[in-house]
Amino acid sequence: MVAQVLDLRLAAIAERVRAVVGPATEPISAAAATLAAAASATAVADEISQIGKAARLLVEMVETCLPEMEEDGSIETTCSRLRHDLRTPLVALKGYGELVLEIATDEGLDAVSAALGPLLEGVADVMVAIERALPAMSHAMAVEEGSEGDGPGLASYPSGRVLVADDSQANRDVLVKYLSREGHDVVAVADGLAAVEAVFEQPFDVVLLDMIMPGMNGDEVLKAIKAEPRLRLLPVIMISALDALDSIVRCIEAGAEDYLPKPFNRVLLRARIGACLEKKRLREVELSYLRAVEKELTIAREVQRSILPKAFPAHRSLAGHGLMDPAREIGGDFYDFFALDDDRVGIAVGDVSGKGVPAAVYMAMVRTQLRATALFGLSPAECLYRLNDHLSADNAEGMFVSLFYGIIDCGTGVFTYANGGHNWPILLRADGSVEWVKGTDDLLVGVIHGSAYHNAALELAAGDSLFVYTDGVVEAIDSAEAEFGKDRLAAVLADKAGLAPEMLCGGVLTAVRTFEGGLPHSDDLTCVAVRFLGGQADASRFEMRIANAIAEISRLISAVQAFLLRREVAAETAYPLAMAVEEAVANVIRHGYADSEPHAITVRLACDGGQWIAEVVDDGVSFDPTTRVSDNGGFHIGLLLIKTMVDEIEYIREADCNRLRMIKSSPRSRMPPP
Repeated sequence: MVAQVLDLRLAAIAERVRAVVGPATEPISAAAATLAAAASATAVADEISQIGKAARLLVEMVETCLPEMEEDGSIETTCSRLRHDLRTPLVALKGYGELVLEIATDEGLDAVSAALGPLLEGVADVMVAIERALPAMSHAMAVEEGSEGDGPGLASYPSGRVLVADDSQANRDVLVKYLSREGHDVVAVADGLAAVEAVFEQPFDVVLLDMIMPGMNGDEVLKAIKAEPRLRLLPVIMISALDALDSIVRCIEAGAEDYLPKPFNRVLLRARIGACLEKKRLREVELSYLRAVEKELTIAREVQRSILPKAFPAHRSLAGHGLMDPAREIGGDFYDFFALDDDRVGIAVGDVSGKGVPAAVYMAMVRTQLRATALFGLSPAECLYRLNDHLSADNAEGMFVSLFYGIIDCGTGVFTYANGGHNWPILLRADGSVEWVKGTDDLLVGVIHGSAYHNAALELAAGDSLFVYTDGVVEAIDSAEAEFGKDRLAAVLADKAGLAPEMLCGGVLTAVRTFEGGLPHSDDLTCVAVRFLGGQADASRFEMRIANAIAEISRLISAVQAFLLRREVAAETAYPLAMAVEEAVANVIRHGYADSEPHAITVRLACDGGQWIAEVVDDGVSFDPTTRVSDNGGFHIGLLLIKTMVDEIEYIREADCNRLRMIKSSPRSRMPPP
């Protein structure tokens, strides 16, 4: 029974060879007969005789095809042997045919040359037919089982848009015919200039480029293509005679994908075109994947940025700002600041080991756990101790974080802090002097369970600033591999001593990136600047200084609203008073200064009997808003808004400063206690 099945399979294979390969041999027989009858054939009679014998042998092998099972009993081995046998006469046909074509070309035997074209094309067709009839094992077995209907085709290659650049009309015609039959969209040009124009104006998947052409040689066209960034990945296959190997090597080194020898082998042509298209397809898949990854990293970056605080806690005695500039799309640094109560603000800066996604995930966990611990009101040392125990208890990846955490008492200016293996912060005094915040240099957080952490304290005076940073600042390197260093950082800060916190952070970032000179960032860069504006002994009064920047207004108004809320000021008084302050300060920032230098604006609030008095003081040009009218004789819109919000407006110029007082009466039933 098994023998009968095998016999049926072998018979099916033989029948398929006769059906598929047989018709493809007919043009070869006809071309061989035409060649033998050519008038000038006597000059190459011996070679033509060999061609005739090979053609007859091929026809006979196909007609009498009866494969025998090989010793290993494998159908695939049998098919492989049959493919080899059928190719044997093709080797003679192609070899003698190309030899005769060379002789006929040299000696001007036009009739012989004309007959050899169909012969060699027929050889290529038979090669393809053999592959169709005897494909790879999975297809061959499917044929023998009768499960693929009309039978399988060749190995599937993608089709594409192909540019053929060759100065030979015959070569262009052959290539266009071959490639069109394979399903490709083909454009043919006759010189290098036309080739450059075509690839720059039209999309192509592959370029077939002749080495020697008028106008521009193939290697010049290749260089022009590879010099254009958007065409750099366009596959280029060079076409050359076999004696131009040196030129081919230069082209491959210049970016060519492959080469094809003349005369063309259709099977080789198909395989190399197909390989280029497949590589292009895979490259596009890879680029699509990379774009998807980049999109996900962009989303991750935005998520990470959303985790970081957007605004410093509003307080009349404190101003602050933070920034993080990751070395990659996402980073392992973080900063945080948060209000613990009305007069205490927590500040943290951390640097997680490693970079990229793992560091970013660990950073989010550390920041969340630190804030959750800190909001219980524990000391900085106690917070680091508890956080260290949490992180080190389950840390199979061995990650850790350098962490600086401190608490500022806004009433007294006392800053209490703990340092878990982090860089020493800088204290920038109001007079421009710089001090390093030393002490408590305890272990990195997350390394050893049970590690002890210690508190230290320093006292801030009005105008002092604290600058906390990660090592991406001081360890940034330039082209000579020199580090930015602590001395440069101290010098930059001393030079910017009078600037607002956000300008301190931005100035340091600019200085570091300028120092790097465009080199890739070696590490994430994160910093926080905090300025103590002075304590407030009388809790019934409000005073706050801001920089002359529109961005400062939101911080000011948040602090004003928080103060009025704590004083339980009625909404019908608090809301218009805050709006009047906002409009007055906005007018000062927009119109009060003739230069672009930084200036300070002071806002004070106090209750005098049944009235709330808001005062805005600035050192801008003399400007009395109560006398300003618009072109139509009325008040400007801004002043009109202020006048509708408060009961009285007073202006004086005193000690080179503008002082604008706005008075709002409280409802008698809601007046605050004296």
